[in-house]
Amino acid sequence: MLAMLPIALLALGVPAALASAPNPARIEIDLVFPQAKTTYNNMTGPPVVFALQNAPTATFFEYTISWEINGDRPAFFAAGSFASDSWEEQFNYTAGDVGILADSTYWGEKIEAGEYTLSWEYSTTTCTDKGDSVLIRTGNVRTGSVKFTIVDDGNGADELFSGCPQYLGAITAKDPKDSCPELVPGEDGKPDPCQAKMNEKQIACLKSYFKGKTDMNACAAAFDDIKPGDKVEWQYAKEARKAGRHAGDDTPVESGFGSSGSSSSSGSSTSDNTSADTSKGDDEKTANTEESIAVVVRPGLSVLAIVIAGIVLY
Repeated sequence: MLAMLPIALLALGVPAALASAPNPARIEIDLVFPQAKTTYNNMTGPPVVFALQNAPTATFFEYTISWEINGDRPAFFAAGSFASDSWEEQFNYTAGDVGILADSTYWGEKIEAGEYTLSWEYSTTTCTDKGDSVLIRTGNVRTGSVKFTIVDDGNGADELFSGCPQYLGAITAKDPKDSCPELVPGEDGKPDPCQAKMNEKQIACLKSYFKGKTDMNACAAAFDDIKPGDKVEWQYAKEARKAGRHAGDDTPVESGFGSSGSSSSSGSSTSDNTSADTSKGDDEKTANTEESIAVVVRPGLSVLAIVIAGIVLY
């Protein structure tokens, strides 16, 4: 069950970063790796990298991006999440208004040849002004999945982070200055994932990060919130350097990837995701989701908060 929204959230201030965003009302979710209908070579500790356009506004509204990878053949499971209040614990850095969110499966996990599905959910709190009341929802506002393939014959893609990301979905708020946004139904704007394309320095930073040997010169030059002297190295870097292998051979970890510490395990698993109906092609879905709801009623000058937690179909 998602945590219920504190009513005090409505009193939050507006960050100055919103004023510089090119379209402060729209947040776009893109996927750098893995992308749909793409074939990759097998690897140790596969990365999961999202790009979040208009990241300052998304952080201001607060969000959680949850992901999981399930293997169709062979059985495989890994999961993780990003949250707007955990930037100091993960590789979540911005360049302009684009945030790069990088995670991985557990450091020793190998992803073998087969077919896989990455499922994702974008959750935030939204408000709907009904005149005499405000309906506050906390839950998924965008969900979807992408299928990709892993091969062991070396014919997969070698470049994992170059090129334009894949568009996953977007939300548009009526007023970006509201701490609890009211979304514009059906108004996602024109997809523009190439605005989140990573440059050479960003790619070099990310590759070195997953190897456990972060190139701080590249990282400081690539992202606004990494400064010279910072240490950007994930928790399992030393273990990954010792245990990491690519395609099961003796190649050192530089050819594979490590992990930022998300939980994963081989073997079959069942997802507890709720069912979803397709709303944008095969990838993005609007979910029947578990939510927390608060209804703030305004009878005259008094304010009464009624909180209901449960499963909401919308």
